Amino acid sequence: MKGIKIHDISRPIGRGEAVYPGNEAPALKRIKVFSKDKSNLFSLSLGLHTASHLDAPLHYIRNGKTADKLSLEKCVGWCRVVNFENIKREIGETEIKRVKPKAEEIILFKTKNSKLSASKRFNKNFVYLNESGARFLVKSRIKAVGIDGPSIRKFRLKPDTVHPILLKAGIGVYEGLYFRDVKPGRYFFIGLPLKIKDAEASPVRAILIK
Repeated sequence: MKGIKIHDISRPIGRGEAVYPGNEAPALKRIKVFSKDKSNLFSLSLGLHTASHLDAPLHYIRNGKTADKLSLEKCVGWCRVVNFENIKREIGETEIKRVKPKAEEIILFKTKNSKLSASKRFNKNFVYLNESGARFLVKSRIKAVGIDGPSIRKFRLKPDTVHPILLKAGIGVYEGLYFRDVKPGRYFFIGLPLKIKDAEASPVRAILIK
């Protein structure tokens, strides 16, 4: 369509890409070969927190909603890509207050994570959201938040207080996004999960429309 620019902010799923420790690496297996079977056919196995994905409440809530039960209204809408590239490690309440998130808005954090991921090696020193930042987002009544790191919380934070705060409040949590070539600003966001029954998360093909 004329005048419309689509930015693909999804990370690729495939061999050689960084994988969060404990998450099953993706494997694409050939079942049929065209030269023999006159068609190509593959199967795919992967951990559901691979590349760009959406966490469902079940991930951290005992009887939380599964990926197939998520409201798709939470997965589309106007968003803001905010520039946090100068932050070394932690996004907290102070930083979030400067952004002034609005009710029903989708907030996406562009950080140095997008540049760090170019090596395709897992880096545990990624930028993350802390508990105070998560609580302020809940107070702001946003509908979804996303980050370009492999997780929204600090690597191996125990106990994880960030995911439960966001998911219990009904805030969609997108992780593993990619903003390296995207300028901060306002866009229309689409990040639909697959309709996977009983799953705690789902890969997404996330895009921004300008």
